[in-house]
Amino acid sequence: MDVSITTTYYYPSSISRYITGSDKISVADLMACCELEQPSMAGLDVREGRPILADYMKRVREELNPHYDDVHKVVYGFAKKFGGDVPGVYEPNKEGKAKL
Repeated sequence: MDVSITTTYYYPSSISRYITGSDKISVADLMACCELEQPSMAGLDVREGRPILADYMKRVREELNPHYDDVHKVVYGFAKKFGGDVPGVYEPNKEGKAKL
């Protein structure tokens, strides 16, 4: 997972503002960000320590809001409710983050 995140981390900034190499958002950006949001349910923030990725995801979210937040309500709610402590699946480490 870390290799995939690192690849995504560098990709947008090395070519353009968005994945397709364009300055226009596409479905590829939406799908990438949707995938990158999901680990937050297990307490993993993929943006942490990756400012380029954080900026990219922020751009996508801002361009697509309020729809972006609307479709991610379940993800945000799950992350808030469990905060990485998903009983029977993930137990948090001493920093309160999921062990992956």
